[in-house]
Formats: sequence, C-alpha cells, structure tokens
Amino acid sequence: MGLNSSCRHSRLGIWLLAFTLVAGLSIEPAYSQILYGGLVGNVTDGTSSVIPGAQVTITHEETGAVRSGESNASGAYNFPTLATGIYTIEVTSDGFRTHSETGVAVGANDVSRVDVDLQVGAVTEMVEVVAGAVRLQTDRAEVRAEVNKKDLQNVPVPLGRNYQMLLQTIPGFSPPQNAHSVPANPTRAVRYSVNGTSDQSNSVKIDGASSYNPNLTHMAGINPALESIEVVNVVTSSFDAEQGLAGGASINIQIKSGTNDVHGSAFWYHNNQKLQAYPYFSDRSANKPKFIYNQAGATIGGPIKKNKAFFFFSYERTAEHSNATRFRKVPNTAMRAGDFSASPRPVFDPLSTDIGNESNRTAFLNNIIPESRIASASRILADSASTGDWHVPNRAGTGSLGLNNNYNAGITYAFDRHQIDTKTNFNLSDKWTMFARLSFFYYDQVNPGAFGNLSGVSVHPTNFRTDNGFGPTYSGTISTTYVAKPNLVFDAYFGSMLLDSNAFAANLDQDIGFDLLGIPGTNSDGLPGGGSFYGGMPRMRFDSGFGNLG
Repeated sequence: MGLNSSCRHSRLGIWLLAFTLVAGLSIEPAYSQILYGGLVGNVTDGTSSVIPGAQVTITHEETGAVRSGESNASGAYNFPTLATGIYTIEVTSDGFRTHSETGVAVGANDVSRVDVDLQVGAVTEMVEVVAGAVRLQTDRAEVRAEVNKKDLQNVPVPLGRNYQMLLQTIPGFSPPQNAHSVPANPTRAVRYSVNGTSDQSNSVKIDGASSYNPNLTHMAGINPALESIEVVNVVTSSFDAEQGLAGGASINIQIKSGTNDVHGSAFWYHNNQKLQAYPYFSDRSANKPKFIYNQAGATIGGPIKKNKAFFFFSYERTAEHSNATRFRKVPNTAMRAGDFSASPRPVFDPLSTDIGNESNRTAFLNNIIPESRIASASRILADSASTGDWHVPNRAGTGSLGLNNNYNAGITYAFDRHQIDTKTNFNLSDKWTMFARLSFFYYDQVNPGAFGNLSGVSVHPTNFRTDNGFGPTYSGTISTTYVAKPNLVFDAYFGSMLLDSNAFAANLDQDIGFDLLGIPGTNSDGLPGGGSFYGGMPRMRFDSGFGNLG
C-alpha cells in the first residue's frame, strides 16, 4: 500500500510499505520477491531416482552468508528470498559422494535452478563442479531481461550517464526522450513507452521503493548513479502478482552491496565544446559557445565485520557550465518608436472605435503611432535595450520584414548536482538478514532568461524553466528477511521517497510590474503581505512569434 503527500514548493513524498509472508509445503516452489532471488532444484542418483532427506547447504561466496535445508520426499529443495550474488551449493547424503558446485549466479527477481545428480560413494569423497553456461528460465513464465553492472560500466552511455539510456537495448522499449525542466525533473530522467503502452504504465523501484515523481507519473523521481547499480531487472510481460503497478514494464534496480573484500572505483567523464558540433541555435560565424560538462565520483565497499556486516558508498558530482545561445525575435528600432509603416497590417487607433461597433475604426496615419499615444510602460520597455534587457536586433533576420531570428540571445548557464547512494547489509544470523539503503542528491541551477531583468523566454536548449532552481531528493529502503523454517519465510520492507524541488523566478524581491512599469495589479501593489509570491516581472505574451517577457 502507499501514501502520497505534497506540500508547498512542489514538496512531494511517496511512502511504500509492503509485508509479505511466503508459506507453503516445501514440495511447492516458492518464488522470489522482487528484492531477492531464489534457488531451486532436484536431487537424484545415477538412475534418476529422487533422493529425499539430502542435506543442501548454500553459501554466498562474497559475504559468507549460509543457508541450509534438505530435499523433500520428492527430492526437491527450495531456497526463496536469497540475496543476489554468486553461491556455492554443497549436497550430501549417506552412501553418496559430496557434490559441490561453485559460481552459481542468483539474480534479483529471478529463480535459478540447479539439479544435482549424486554419485555413489563415500561422503568423504567429493565431486566438484564449476557452474557453466547460463541455464534456461524454466521456473517462471514472465518475459524478462537484465542490464547488469558489466553492461552499465562498459557499454557507451550518452552524456549524463543515465542507466535508462540502455533500456532501449531491450526489445519493446521506445527510444528514450528528454522531458521537462530541471526543477520539475532534477534527476534528468527520460520518458519511454514499452510494447506500445502509455509511458505512464511503467513501474520503477529501487531496492523495493517506488522511485516515481508523483507530479510526473511517467518520470522517475530519482536515478541512482550508474556506478552504484548492481543490476537492472526488467519484466515486460506475464507479470507475477508481486510486480504490481505496471502495464508496460516493471523495472527493479538493485544498489550494490559490500562484500568480505574491499572494492572501489573512481571515475571522471569530461566533455566540452571542442568535442561537439555547433549547437543548432547558434551563430556559425562565431566561435562555439562555451560548454563544459564534468561527471566525476568514486565508490567503495567492503566489510564492517567479516561475514556479518558490510557497507557500500557511492558519490557522484555532475556539473554543466555553459554559454547557451538561441535565436529569438525582438522588435526593431522603428517599431519601438511606434513606426509600423513597414508592416502590411494596419494599426488601428483604439480611441476611434465605438463600443459595440468595432467596424467603425480608423488606422493611424502611415501606421505610425504618435509619440503622445505611447503608454509610459511601453516606453520604458522599449527603452530597456539601453539597460541591457529587452535588446534590439543584433543580426540580420529572415522573413518579409527581416524580423525572424533577428536576435541571438546568450546566457551563462550553471547546473550542479551532488549525489550519494549508500547501502549497509547485515547477516544477523543464519536465519535473519537485513539491509538499509539511502539515496540522496541536491541540485542547484542558474538559468537566466533571454532578456536580463525582464527574464523572458528560455535560451538553454533542454531546460525551458528559467532563473533559479534548487532542492534535495531522498529515497530509502529498509528490508529484513527471517527464515523461520525452510517452508516458512517472513520478508518485510519499508520504502520512502521525498522530492523537494524549488523554482524561483528572477527579481522576486522587486515589484517590477508595479514599481517600474506602473501597471496596476501586476504585483502586490505595495500591499502588506504580498512578499516574493507576487514579485518579479509579470508575464507578457506577444503575437507573431516575438519572445515573451517575464
């Protein structure tokens, strides 16, 4: 079940609480939960006769965690809710040689099958086997795929290093598309559809906790750093009931865990304007605008106490600092003075129109508005080119009047994000395990509009929300599993996500519409309690493609 809450400044929370009891006779296979994997198999002798009561012990090769059980009357064994990783299986029975098989992989949301054929002999004798080729999926009907850590680290990923960019390698996924501004989508998730379904019908979970943005239900609210991901498990058809909340794809991300050995990595990815072509909206006669993109970080994982407690920590910093440019349309000098004589459209005198009889109106002589008829607010805006705000054209435009794309706007853009992904695992006993995960990032953006203090339309090619944005996002999971008996397993987890993104227009401490332009009703009009909610430059939209203000 889940809880949703929201608060001012787009503060959002998603709560996910799941408690699952897996109970049944050991002759029935108990399938894994989405956080874990499962291991099943049959124990037989050389004549394919079943061997009941065989002792089966599995050991996680990286953490030393041990689970034990025995084959039932049908010779079957079953270990549900296993931590993912590589296991060693040891099977013993009186009158037979001990069978030991290493390198058995158990994946998240998957059931691995290892059938064992014991050979007649003394228990002190041992047959050792190394797991071979990947086995066919025979214990689940779903259509699934995986993107593992080897793929994530070695397959080229576009700028931003988002794991979602690799989902298009899985059949049924549409190419990913960038969407929404940074304050609305600070993790820079992409949108996609699966098997022709809506892009809102996908489910994404990080270690069991839903990661969707409640305001944008087709976008993830947080994406873990690429170096912190162990595996991305994707189910696209024939969902088990435990998947839930999905019609297109159920995507389950697992964060790396520490092991008995210390492992770490460091990385730095760099891009700049010299490695790229000219931006689409740029002046090819000038130098390429500045573009510097850095993504750097490190990971480390290891034991807190050997075989008992483990940690993993990942840090990543993303920074884009650039000079963005874009073509816009602005009034020329003549138009700012009221001279529209070059336009074929007549400019009518509003005072010549009778109320209720708009057909009786007169155009200004030669389409020139007299100086005395130009409003003071319009004059202030027209003269704002001298203050470096609503600029005059700086390049030859196109079209019949030479107005289209007659201004090449330029801004200094900055986006910085710091992200942490961390996880702690505990083997409390042979029957009891648990883990806790926390993902956190904080972002800050500076994205000026095209017209200085008047703000105006966006210049940055992928971030249309101008001015300032900042805020943290939190996501966490706590999970525990207790094996009461081989056929009675308790599994519980609690997940939480909080998105606290803020977006503020420029000059909110100033009532530009009222104090500077003198237009009543555009700000708080000096009333007490107005505050920054009413501040800044009011939005002004213009026809014919001219860039908006405010």
